[in-house]
Amino acid sequence: MQESYEFYLWLSSLIIVIKLLIHFKDPMNILIIFYYFFTFGTVINYHLGAPIYFGIVQEYIPMACKIFFIGILTMCSLSFIFKNLNYKEKNLTIKHYDVTSLKPLLILLIVFSLYQIVLLLLTGDSLSKVERVAFVGPSLHYPYLLIQNFLIAYYLILDKKKLTFKFFTLNLALYLCYCLMTGERDFVFLFTSILIHNLLLFKQSRKKIILYSFFMIWMLIGAVGVFLLRDASQGSESIIEALLNQGSILFINTNVIKYLELNISSFNGFTYLNSFINLIPSWIYHTDFNTVSWFKEMYAPASNSGYGFALDAEGFMNFGLAGVFGTFFFITVIQRIIYNNIDRHPMMLYFSTFYLSFSMYSLRNDSLAFFKGNLYAIIFYVVIHLSSRFYRILTSQAQGKNFFESTSSR
Repeated sequence: MQESYEFYLWLSSLIIVIKLLIHFKDPMNILIIFYYFFTFGTVINYHLGAPIYFGIVQEYIPMACKIFFIGILTMCSLSFIFKNLNYKEKNLTIKHYDVTSLKPLLILLIVFSLYQIVLLLLTGDSLSKVERVAFVGPSLHYPYLLIQNFLIAYYLILDKKKLTFKFFTLNLALYLCYCLMTGERDFVFLFTSILIHNLLLFKQSRKKIILYSFFMIWMLIGAVGVFLLRDASQGSESIIEALLNQGSILFINTNVIKYLELNISSFNGFTYLNSFINLIPSWIYHTDFNTVSWFKEMYAPASNSGYGFALDAEGFMNFGLAGVFGTFFFITVIQRIIYNNIDRHPMMLYFSTFYLSFSMYSLRNDSLAFFKGNLYAIIFYVVIHLSSRFYRILTSQAQGKNFFESTSSR
């Protein structure tokens, strides 16, 4: 009996509705919804007879939908079993910091953003998303986006009354403009994570809720604009079709299933071992294999552009459906551990904000990017924290010395 993709589509939809009804105030819900959107969105277009990306292998759509279903079922069930703490009932208080060592980095990013925005404005609207990234330079563009992710995750622990936060706000606005101009949707993940944490952790006045609602509406409008810019070459006939076609995870999964069935046996955990090895700095040791390059070589070796990858596809290519379950088991459990320890140290709030947004981003990437991004976020926080502490020590010593000298002169 041939499997039906409709069965997994509607069952996954039902599971999400039930999860939202019985456990609505859960940060994992936003990751589940994003995953549904980036996976089953394209399937819905396919079901309605709308055009989908030509590279999708349609005969493997049912099996891909089974993978998506297992991912959603795993996240929904585990996040319900291991519930998140209700910090509003605990009257959570967070100590806010004036992270002075962020100022030089903020100024550097503000100058870079302004410079690139002006250059992009001068080029006009003729460039595609890929051409805009090439214009900025991939070696500058992608590190810039990653550093902004590390930096903006500080939002909820910064002292809003200090000068550092004014620089932070300006950088935030310019980062949003830069993303809109280059067709990047990263800001959606980061801003959504900040908003979700703010709403779930702290009691909000009606005025703030209305303000957040307006912000969310404008962010969605900006996201739609970015999605349409990214879809310009896909030929969707309506805005809804363009939005649903944003998820290229179906493309990755159907092709991986085909390669495993026709050409290759299971990787048996090799890609994960490879990811851990490549966490070592490349000047010490590195391997030549990565899943993104492997997929490109399998799908279109002569192409100059990459196609990304997907965490669920990597789980499947290593251990089959059990690997898919393991992938989302790991993501969900780690999220719970981080979130349920937010009240222990401000770093946990910083990392929870980053982890949720980066998990959404990493759905369209591989384990190496996922592990490396989270590791670098921790290193970034530690370096900034230590440098700020060192700056405060030097400042206090200088003030003490000045005080001693002025007292002696009297």
